[in-house]
Amino acid sequence: MQEAFRFNDDHLFAFFMDGKPWSRNAYWSKEDNHPPYVDNAVIGQLGLVRGKSFLYLFDFGDEWKFDV
Repeated sequence: MQEAFRFNDDHLFAFFMDGKPWSRNAYWSKEDNHPPYVDNAVIGQLGLVRGKSFLYLFDFGDEWKFDV
């Protein structure tokens, strides 16, 4: 998504696994101070199933939101 929207990886981001922004069920960019971090997430352990979606939020100021 960062490449598709020509973002420069210059802002904080997070994946909210329940689809709710700012929930505790999240993985945070490694530059943030909120573990767990995205680079420690293991795809096979995220509980993803067909039809389930989650939220990718890029740039905590502008809040670009993507339903994945």
